[in-house]
Amino acid sequence: MIDFEGFVQEQLEWADATFPDQTVQGKLDHCHEELNEAAAHPEDVMEFADCAMLILDANRKAGHSVEELLEAMHLKLGINRARTWKNYRHCAEPRL
Repeated sequence: MIDFEGFVQEQLEWADATFPDQTVQGKLDHCHEELNEAAAHPEDVMEFADCAMLILDANRKAGHSVEELLEAMHLKLGINRARTWKNYRHCAEPRL
């Protein structure tokens, strides 16, 4: 199994060296482009990897640690479990 913490550190160091001046908004704009690519090619796991890496980097640029993000995700899962959701199985094409 891949060491997630080690991978995140390596990826963030690469992002800083490669895109030193990119802002949170720049990361999110790029992520939006990658989401469109993932919607167009959902069979390509690399598109989802692009999105995940951009989210991790935008999260850090916004001043949050990976640990804070994971804790927020855990809390959000609890909130989501308690919600009543509409049936998304009948949604039209992706709306990104």
